[in-house]
Order: sequence, then structure tokens, then C-alpha cells
Amino acid sequence: MAKNTGSGSERALFEAVMSGDVKKAESALSAGADVDCVDKERSVTPLILAVVRNDIAMAGLLLSNKADANKGFRQPVTEEDKEMIRSLRKMREEDPAWKPQGDTVKNEDAILSGKITEIDVSPLSIAKRKRNEAMMTLLRKYGARG
Repeated sequence: MAKNTGSGSERALFEAVMSGDVKKAESALSAGADVDCVDKERSVTPLILAVVRNDIAMAGLLLSNKADANKGFRQPVTEEDKEMIRSLRKMREEDPAWKPQGDTVKNEDAILSGKITEIDVSPLSIAKRKRNEAMMTLLRKYGARG
């Protein structure tokens, strides 16, 4: 059960998203739940939970009800994040055809050196990590950037 989310309709919305019950989510939204409410315990929105669960139907419902496709949260960089960067770099060394895009290397350097201590997490970044093309397409349709 979601905690510290505000109204009862917002708690009902989080419960519906976590269980994948679109009808209950529709009812919670009709009852006045804020589609962009934040579960303060987990620092997530209903849309982020839907993306984490790979629930296209739920994400579509939330987005069609004006959920912010870019609303995310910040999280501290962990040793696990740094290890993932090191592993990716090793893969790139082994396969030169696999090249990083944009400011990837600069950002990786900043994370590894401790200059960047927090990273932004958005619905689109989660969908990318999960390699969920359908979710990425849906989020971009509703204005997700990144």
C-alpha cells in the first residue's frame, strides 16, 4: 500500500497501478486523484510505477489523463552504478563498433570521479533501461524527452 500520498483517491491510484487494475485506476482518477502525485516513501509517481511494471495499458491511461511524461526523481549514485559503467567501458573496449553517444563518456567520468553524486531518473530512462520499445514510443508520444 502506498504511504504518505495524500488523499484516499491517491492511495487508491497507487494501489491500482501496483496491481495493474486499470478500472480501479480510472475510478481513482475520477474521484480526484492527482495523476502526478508522489509516493513520498518511494519518491515515485504512478506513471513511474507503471513503467517499472512494463504496464503499457496503465501508462497509457495515466498519460491520457495528463500525467507528466518527464516527471521523475533524483537518486544517489551507487557503487552498483559505477560498476555498471566500468562493465560498459570494458564491453566498448572489446567491441569498438559499440560507441557511446553524446556526452556519455564525459558523464561517466564525472560519476566515476565523484563529481556527479546524483542521477535523474525519468519514466523514459527507466523504459530505456528495460529496453521496452513500446513504452518508449508511448512516452515520446506524450512528450517525454531524453
